[in-house]
Amino acid sequence: MSRLFHIPLPPRPQLRARATRRGKHAVVYDDPKSKADKEAFAAAITDGELLEGPLRVLLLFVMQIPKSVKAEPRDPHVKKPDIDNLIKLALDAMTQSGKVWEDDNQVCELVVRKEYGETPMTAVSVEHVSKISIVARILRRAFCQFFTGQANG
Repeated sequence: MSRLFHIPLPPRPQLRARATRRGKHAVVYDDPKSKADKEAFAAAITDGELLEGPLRVLLLFVMQIPKSVKAEPRDPHVKKPDIDNLIKLALDAMTQSGKVWEDDNQVCELVVRKEYGETPMTAVSVEHVSKISIVARILRRAFCQFFTGQANG
């Protein structure tokens, strides 16, 4: 079983956690903007069966092309926000929604792209992972070659 859906909202990054003091204790909490962004992302996820076991997630973040940038749709987006912060918000929102999986610790493979496009959105594919996946084979081959000195360059 797999899930495929899109979030028709501009991709947003997970902002840094905020901290404050309450008496003698420090309290850490989500930035209110990140909390609202996660809730909007989670609300846009379609209902479906919860996926169990090891999962592969494919994320495509489509960023609006600013007028000041000469880019074509599908060109790589190499500006802020950082891709890892986009991933963090997306995975946390999918966990928070309770519509995709029980916890994002089930994700053991992740393929991500950030690119320009006419309509900002996030496309998501979640699928079960076999024990020997294509991604795992590619990683093993690359690292084996590197560590045995057989890598080019």
